[in-house]
Amino acid sequence: MKLNRKLMFVSMLCVAIALPMITAEANNYDDAYKLYKAKDIKGAIPLLEEHCNKYPKDPRGGYLLAQCYRKTKQVDKAAGRLQVVLEHHPDHDSSQFLMGHVFLMKKNPSKAIKHFEEAVKLQPENGDYQYYYGSTLLALKKYPDAAGALKKAVTLNPKNSRANLDYGRVLVLSKDYQKAIAPLKKASQSPKTASKALYYLGNAQLQLKEFSSAVETFKTATTKSPDEAKLFYSLGIAQEGAGGDSFSTPEAYMPIIQSYSKAVALDGSVADYHFNLGKTHENAVRTIYEKTAGNETVSKQALDMLAKAKTAYESAAKIDATSGGNDGLTRVNQMIDNIKNPKIIEVEEE
Repeated sequence: MKLNRKLMFVSMLCVAIALPMITAEANNYDDAYKLYKAKDIKGAIPLLEEHCNKYPKDPRGGYLLAQCYRKTKQVDKAAGRLQVVLEHHPDHDSSQFLMGHVFLMKKNPSKAIKHFEEAVKLQPENGDYQYYYGSTLLALKKYPDAAGALKKAVTLNPKNSRANLDYGRVLVLSKDYQKAIAPLKKASQSPKTASKALYYLGNAQLQLKEFSSAVETFKTATTKSPDEAKLFYSLGIAQEGAGGDSFSTPEAYMPIIQSYSKAVALDGSVADYHFNLGKTHENAVRTIYEKTAGNETVSKQALDMLAKAKTAYESAAKIDATSGGNDGLTRVNQMIDNIKNPKIIEVEEE
């Protein structure tokens, strides 16, 4: 009887000693979590490291520590901690999702996609999981699969502007321009995605030959991103399409010339920008070409514009010999010779 009492006393003593230890260990995580929520990430890390050293299989502590490592850009440490968690808990969807993020930070979408796919399988109704899965598939140019995931992402979370943007993008890249319009319009309403969304929206409208709408879209885009050369170039293309066959004077071409000139000024390394600028100057001259013979004022206007066309074509040819710049130069030089020798310019009589 005395022996039993001694054993009971020893057991109670062990429990009494163990309880503070368990409480202290639990407090490591709880205190770290409070610091994490207060955005004291560096303060949370040592507490979580101590917790994870004692409980390496704990998915809760491992996940939170990996988040802290990710936020402090300790990418390799984040990957290592998540690997431990997933070895023991492959069904921990949050850790699968975070591992995908970590591989994106390491610029390895091929490895990231495997973890996003696992997260989606575990929680298919999670809109964020579907978005990152779809956007990574888009980056890998797996357009049909990306379209399916992103469609589900915007269905689950219609207000996610990034999901709408990427859904619209993948539809444009898949040449499904009509379906791309709605999500891109939604994405264009958010300051975070407006510029890129407007670019893709305008290009979808161009492909659908909705030129007037494309002009308005690109005008709006250039006000939001005035340093983006491709927006001014696309605006010029839209303006050409909207004008159709109505160009009858050099002045009618001026808005297009201004758009292409702005594109060239912002980025002079693209042959197409120079070529289209040269072509527009050339087309503008053709509206008065036959009127130059014997008319010094018109001839001067035409020669001035042809000189600009020549400069643009020369730049295009220099950047890319296959751009059409050399053919443009041949035409322009012939037009200059003809204007300087008006006898060559003749209107055919019926």
